[in-house]
Amino acid sequence: MGALQASGMLKRSNEEDTYICAFEVKSPHRVCNLKGLMLPESQRLFADNVPVNNPWLRLMSEKSN
Repeated sequence: MGALQASGMLKRSNEEDTYICAFEVKSPHRVCNLKGLMLPESQRLFADNVPVNNPWLRLMSEKSN
């Protein structure tokens, strides 16, 4: 198990009970899907340098597919 999983900082995906989540990236010209990790409390990892939310990124839910 990795350090992030062991720390409890990552959110589990409901679909397959893994730490890998599906996201949609949607810009005015393009839409694509990607998979990655969900870090709900990013301030625990980044302290004072928390990145801003990306307006083009959306967590895909299993119900809407």
